[in-house]
Amino acid sequence: MEKHLLLDRLLRYRPQIIAENTNYAAVAIVLWLNDSSHELFLIKRTTHPNDPWSGQIGLPGGREENIDNNLIETAIRETSEETDITLTDNHFVAQIDDQQGYAAGGKINLTVRPFVFFMDEKPQISINYEVDHYYWLPLNHFQTPENHIYFNPMSKFSDRPGIQIDESNILWGMTYRILTDFFNATEIKTPFIGDYDRSG
Repeated sequence: MEKHLLLDRLLRYRPQIIAENTNYAAVAIVLWLNDSSHELFLIKRTTHPNDPWSGQIGLPGGREENIDNNLIETAIRETSEETDITLTDNHFVAQIDDQQGYAAGGKINLTVRPFVFFMDEKPQISINYEVDHYYWLPLNHFQTPENHIYFNPMSKFSDRPGIQIDESNILWGMTYRILTDFFNATEIKTPFIGDYDRSG
């Protein structure tokens, strides 16, 4: 899809807002738009016992801090800290649907707000201690049915939809929900499952 179509559809999108929580976090959906394909940036979080999303595939981001004037600044700051990607207001495109935070299968007092950023040049990456690995994946990876699977991430859960990122890593949970909403906003057809259990 051409850049101007992506931009137009995202600018027209009206995100759903969750107002019931008092704690907020923000994540960045970073797209590198090149001539041959558009690529989306993902990270694998470092394994840590105090991180409810430890070791999972996700988007750069984190919790709002007092130094942030707004949640866009939170997404920009956290992305810089974790990956050394320098985002600015000029890269910002749109906001998509808020996500209710969950940990260990239960609701927590946290709203996660995703923001979309476009980059015309591929940035240099330098990950910090919070990130184990990173990926640039073409959007057609998410459109390929063979990459969409069901699996059981924890014995207490029923099977969940996910996306095979590589031989040993599966994207699922909140990031799956965020990307479902992103692709719905862009009207790009994918095999994402819209009717899923949101407790993971």
